Amino acid sequence: MSSVKSFSVLGFLTVLNILNFIDRQLLTSFSNFIVPELGLTNTQYGILSGLAFIVFYSVMGVIMGAIADRVNRPKFMAFGVALWSLLTAASGLAKNFWMLFFPRIFIGIGESILTPTSLSYLSEHFNKRNMGFVAGFYYLAVPVGVTLSFYIAGFLGPLWGWRNCFYALGLLGLILALLMLLFKETPEKRASNQDHAYR
Repeated sequence: MSSVKSFSVLGFLTVLNILNFIDRQLLTSFSNFIVPELGLTNTQYGILSGLAFIVFYSVMGVIMGAIADRVNRPKFMAFGVALWSLLTAASGLAKNFWMLFFPRIFIGIGESILTPTSLSYLSEHFNKRNMGFVAGFYYLAVPVGVTLSFYIAGFLGPLWGWRNCFYALGLLGLILALLMLLFKETPEKRASNQDHAYR
């Protein structure tokens, strides 16, 4: 695997992870806009910003990691990005608590696909001795994504409104999901899947 291709994969997956953290943080970043407009109570906001997302994200992360070992990983990641992006855009249509609650659940499920699948995919593009650097670079997305989410809320929120920001980020995610389909599964994974098929 050429170093240029390997680093291109790392760069693109890190961009997806940045979008991942922007989208999961959006509700918190736009809380000053969303809470009064939808008339949410403190309890409802706490459920939306925590419980509805975290429970499903945590549980499904283990399940999605196991699925990633058995399927075409680029296509699986593209599906996850498309799922959470569609639901991010749908969140912009919310008129009440429940219209945010159900999208938040499925955003958590969609986002739970990315990290276990990405790390599995990256492990076949880099030598094991470099995986510490790879993981460190990939997880730069956490502070970068959270910070960008607050900047989006602070600068674009007053100009576009929170709903249009949700729509725009959902559209961006769908474009990136389509680009993810251009990536190919690694020869090692294809060979492994064929071995299991013959057993």
